[in-house]
Amino acid sequence: VYAGMAASGRPYWWYLMPAYPALALLGGAGADDLLGWAVGERGLAVAGRVALAAGAALLLMLPARVFRPLERPCIFGGLAEAARDAAGGGVVAMLSPEYEYSVHVILAEHCACRVAFFATLDEAVRAGAASALVSASRTPPAGWRVVARHGAWSALAPSDRLGAAAPAAPPR
Repeated sequence: VYAGMAASGRPYWWYLMPAYPALALLGGAGADDLLGWAVGERGLAVAGRVALAAGAALLLMLPARVFRPLERPCIFGGLAEAARDAAGGGVVAMLSPEYEYSVHVILAEHCACRVAFFATLDEAVRAGAASALVSASRTPPAGWRVVARHGAWSALAPSDRLGAAAPAAPPR
């Protein structure tokens, strides 16, 4: 699956995802045969009940957030919310020289708003972006201010928030 999808261009990690269900079914069939050989028919029935009980227990523990210590922190921290609030329902621009699908999905899900990728702030302003996430090392251009920072990212918003559209980025 991966080789077929990656043959046309650059391979991405999510190209493996369509293979997971098939691999899980193959693994389950193999484990069933191996377990049946190792413990017999009676042991196989007991193992099935144990697996069902363990799965049910894991599902019941999810609302209690038992596994919260294992969760990694969000790569955007509070930036997604800051960018969404600064956009006021408008488009949040993600300025990146290279499109990263996984980052786009994570950002859109965290912002709960429309997110678009742009290479420059000029492109984002022309497309109507109301706020932007940029590399923290960039200095905000004239007419824009930093509203939040987290790690390698900064959320920018227009300096004038009185209903005016985002200002054009200065020429380079």
